Amino acid sequence: MEESGLKSADIILAVTDKDEVNLIACFFANVIAPHTQKVALIRNPDYISYREALTRDILNISLVINPEMEVVKTPSCAS
Repeated sequence: MEESGLKSADIILAVTDKDEVNLIACFFANVIAPHTQKVALIRNPDYISYREALTRDILNISLVINPEMEVVKTPSCAS
């Protein structure tokens, strides 16, 4: 992550298909570049229940995205 220029990055997107990889990426990003914004794709509802804890304290994730929950929250465009 340091070799990729994380220290000078404005944002890191952790959007693999594995929640755990995304969380670990955000953890290390927070250690290496605490002021870089972190966005994590998290699909597991068990992890989503800790959304508030993930966005502060140790991981300091700027935004947690769960596509399934976002679809449910989006107003229908049906005519």
